[in-house]
Amino acid sequence: MATMTEMAQDIKREYGAFVSVSDLVEYSKCSRKWWSKMLIDITPVGTSTGKRYFYKEVAAVLAAYHE
Repeated sequence: MATMTEMAQDIKREYGAFVSVSDLVEYSKCSRKWWSKMLIDITPVGTSTGKRYFYKEVAAVLAAYHE
């Protein structure tokens, strides 16, 4: 399993520093509903194209889930 740092770098390389739930679904193959539950404690960055999340916070959530 990849470390949090490796996941963060991978997410940033593929989708940029701010990722959408759609990006995360594509990256992880997990459902939108699953991601909505996992991101509940992270404050999204509002943009004109919808909510986005900072890649390091997302990687931390994903790494904690896989521990």
